[in-house]
Amino acid sequence: MLRKSFFGAAWVGIVLLAQPVWSQNNTQIELPEADYIELRVIPQSLASSYQPSEPPGLLAFSPDNNALAYSSSKNTKRQSPFGDIWASQLHLLSLYPFGVTETLVDAKTTEKFAFYGAPAMRLAWQDDKILFVISNGDDEATQLTYLTQKQRLENPNIGEHTIDEAPSLTALEQLIQQCFADWPADVVEHSNAIWLQEGQSALYQARYAGMSDDIWWLDVANCQRQHVPVPTEKSAQRLRHSLVGGVINHSQLVLVLESYQGKSKQSHTLLLQTTLDSLDTDDAIDTGSSIDHRDIRNSHSALHAGGIPDQNWNNWSYGLGSHNQLTMLGSTKEQTLFVLSNSQKPCSVRLYSLSQRQLHSFMVDGHHICNAAVSNDGYLALSLYASPNLKQMNKANVANRIWVVNPGFLAGLAD
Repeated sequence: MLRKSFFGAAWVGIVLLAQPVWSQNNTQIELPEADYIELRVIPQSLASSYQPSEPPGLLAFSPDNNALAYSSSKNTKRQSPFGDIWASQLHLLSLYPFGVTETLVDAKTTEKFAFYGAPAMRLAWQDDKILFVISNGDDEATQLTYLTQKQRLENPNIGEHTIDEAPSLTALEQLIQQCFADWPADVVEHSNAIWLQEGQSALYQARYAGMSDDIWWLDVANCQRQHVPVPTEKSAQRLRHSLVGGVINHSQLVLVLESYQGKSKQSHTLLLQTTLDSLDTDDAIDTGSSIDHRDIRNSHSALHAGGIPDQNWNNWSYGLGSHNQLTMLGSTKEQTLFVLSNSQKPCSVRLYSLSQRQLHSFMVDGHHICNAAVSNDGYLALSLYASPNLKQMNKANVANRIWVVNPGFLAGLAD
C-alpha cells in the first residue's frame, strides 16, 4: 500500500493492488495494472460544525436547502428487560443563519410508543412536511408527519396508526413479473430486486431453491434484460454471491455483494466496479412476444457466455469486512453518493461518490463518519464521532457533532 499526500488539494491517494478476479467458467480476467481509489479528505475549513446536546442520528436536507432535519436519541430513564429505553427526537438545524436549532418532536412524545425503545428508522422531507418513522423497538413502527408551516404534528396521537406490513410484491417486483413472464411469480417474490434508477433500470437476483443465482441488469422501461457476469474469486469451493445493491452513474456500474464460501455462514463484502458498455452484449434479451423465452429453472444461467475476456472489473473491497448494507444518499449534477454501513458498527460508515469517470471514497481526519446526507445543490451533511484517540470509541458508538460541508467540495471532485 502506498500513501501519497497532496497538501492544498485536500485529498489522499491510496494505491491498492488490484486482486485477480475470475469469470464464471474459471477463466481469469486480466485486470489493469495496480490502480488506486482516491480517498479524499474532507477539510474542516469547508465545513460548518454544530455540536448538539444529544447524539445525532438520521439526517435530511429540506427541499429549499435552508435547513437540516436530524434525529437524536435521549435516555428516558425507563427500563426494559434489555436495559435503558432510548427514545428518538426530531430537530431542525437552520443553515441560514447556521446553528439555530429547534426541537420539533421531543422524547416525551415518542416514548409513548416505545416498548424496548423508540429508535428512528427513516427521515425524509415531502414538500414542507417532515416524515419521521420510528419503531417501538420490537415489531411495530409508526410514521409521524410534522407540518413545518403549521409547526405541529399532523397525527399527534402517536401510535394510533402503525405502518402495515409491506405487500408481498413490491412495485418493482410487479414490473418484473409483467416484463419477464418466464421468471416464475413465486421466484420473483423471493428475489433480490433493487432499483438503480427508479422507473428505468434495476438489478435482479433470484433467491430460490433450485434457481440460478445469476445477477441481471434490467431495463424495465423497455422490458429488456442483460446478464451481468460477476467475477468470482478463485477458490476450491463454490462461492455464493448475494446481491446487496448497486449504483449507476452514466455507464459506470458499482455492485455490492456479500460473498459466501460453500455452505459457510462466514462472508465478506465485495465492492466491484465496471462499465455497462463492457457487459457481454450476447447476454442481452429482448422480451417482446416474438422471443422464445428460456426456462431458467435448475440451470446455472439462463444465458451464459462461454468466456468474457473483454470484461474489466475493479475490486475495491479491501478492508470492508462483512455484512455491509448499501444506502443511496442522492445525486448531484456530476456524481451519485452512497454509503456502506454495518449495523453492528454504527460509526464506521464508508462514504463514496461515483462519477462518470471514477469512484471516490472520503474520510474526515480525527473522526468516524456515523451518517451522511446530500442536498440537491451539493451540500453534504455528516454526523461524526470525534475523539483524540479513534481506537477508543465511546461505549455507545454514537455521533457527537454534525458537519455541513460547502457545495464547493463535491463540485471540486469534477475538476
